[in-house]
Amino acid sequence: MKKGQEIRRLSMDIENKYRSSDLSVVKNLINQYEQSDTDSESMNTESMVSCRICHDNMAIPKSNYIILGCNHTFHVLCLAEAQFTDIYKFPSIDGDYFTNRTCQVCRKPLQPEELMYLHSKFLSSTKEHIHSHDTKIGELEKQLANIKGELRVCYEYKHKLEQQREKSKQIVSILNVQIQI
Repeated sequence: MKKGQEIRRLSMDIENKYRSSDLSVVKNLINQYEQSDTDSESMNTESMVSCRICHDNMAIPKSNYIILGCNHTFHVLCLAEAQFTDIYKFPSIDGDYFTNRTCQVCRKPLQPEELMYLHSKFLSSTKEHIHSHDTKIGELEKQLANIKGELRVCYEYKHKLEQQREKSKQIVSILNVQIQI
C-alpha cells in the first residue's frame, strides 16, 4: 500500500511540475483575449477622402459626388470634365461609350451600372460609416491573427502535455515493475 501511494504521489508531482509553468502561459493568453479592447466608439473619423482629380477636400461640402465601382470618389463635375468631354460625339450613351473609360486612379474600367451618385448632404455620414467599417475590419483581422497565434500556442501546449503524459506513463510502469520485484 505504501508503495502504491508513493507512486501516485510521484506521478502527481511530475504532472504538477510540468503543468504549473505552461498552464500559467495559457491562462495569461486567455486573460489577454478577454481583456482585448474592441470599443468601436474610439475610432477616428477625421480623415476624409479628397477628390482624386482636383484634390479638393470633401470634408467641406461643395458639390455632389460619384463613387465608382472600384470605390474611388470624385466630384461629379471633375469626373465629367475628365472622362466625358467627347459625349456629344456619340449618338447614344451605351456600353460602347464606356468601353474605353477607366478610373483615373486604378485604371479599372468604368461600368455604368456600378456608378453611385452621392449627394453632398449624405457624404459626411457615409464617409464616417465607411471609415468605421474599414477600421472594424482591420481590428477584426488583427484579432483573428492573434487568435490564430494563440490557438497555435494552445496546440503546442497540448502536444507537450501529451508527450509528458506518455513519459509519466512510462515512469509509472517502471515503478510498478520495481514494486512487483
